[in-house]
Amino acid sequence: MVNITGEPGELSALCPAMVADQPDGYTFQLRNRSNGKVVESKSFKLCLIGFRNRRIGVENLASEIRDALVTALDPIALTVDFTQNVRGGRRIAASARHNGGVPRGL
Repeated sequence: MVNITGEPGELSALCPAMVADQPDGYTFQLRNRSNGKVVESKSFKLCLIGFRNRRIGVENLASEIRDALVTALDPIALTVDFTQNVRGGRRIAASARHNGGVPRGL
């Protein structure tokens, strides 16, 4: 099992509901039960940077990153957990899991 943890500041995306361009920041944890492939850190960082200017909610963010990792790594199992940093007094979390075969929804 490979675990990757992202600290605040490593991942952000624009709030999908706001007219203003306010970013939402996230912490995350990936758990990959590998078939021998692992994510290369620079490629993964570039993937995360790609969300910086997109309007996307935490639920869709978790699903998109899960699907991209499943496509690239073909893992035995993969879980991605995201927690949106507190803004407006609310903390929102989302998880997306893959247990072999076709990725499942949230």
